[in-house]
Amino acid sequence: MREVFHGWRRKLGCVTLVMALVVYGAWMRSRVRHDLVILPWGSDIYCIESMWGQIDLGRVTVQNNRMRASWKSDEITQANWRWVDEQGNPRAVDYLTEVDEVEWRWDWVGFHFGAGHTSQHRTEDYLFPYWSVAIPLTLLSAYLILWKPRKQVNRDA
Repeated sequence: MREVFHGWRRKLGCVTLVMALVVYGAWMRSRVRHDLVILPWGSDIYCIESMWGQIDLGRVTVQNNRMRASWKSDEITQANWRWVDEQGNPRAVDYLTEVDEVEWRWDWVGFHFGAGHTSQHRTEDYLFPYWSVAIPLTLLSAYLILWKPRKQVNRDA
C-alpha cells in the first residue's frame, strides 16, 4: 500500500479527488437547497449563491452600504425563484433582469456573466454550472492517480 502513494502525483490526485467529491456534494445539495452567503466589504456586497445546480458569484455596489454578513439556507420552492430559462425550467434569480440598463451580458451553455445598473446600485453577476468545476477536477484526479511514470531507459549500457 505504501508504494501506491509514493510520489507527489498520487497524493495530489487524492487531494483533487476529495475536492471533486466536495463539489459533487454541493452540486447535489443545490438541487434541493438554496444557499446564500452575503459578505459586505465597504460599498460592495459580495454574494455567493448556490441553487439549481449552479453557483452564482455576484457583486453589488451601493452607496451607504449598511448590510451585515449573513448566511441563508432553505428548501427550494416556487417562492425561491422568479424567472424561467428558455426551456421553461425554473432558475435562481437572474439579477440582470432587475436592473434598468444591462451594461454587458454573455450567456452560453449554462454560463451567464454580465453587469448592469440602476440609479441606486451596480450589479456584476457570474453564474456557472457545478459540472464545469466537478468534471475537470474528476478528470484531473483520475489522471494524477492512474498515471504511471515511464520507466527510464538506461542509455549508458
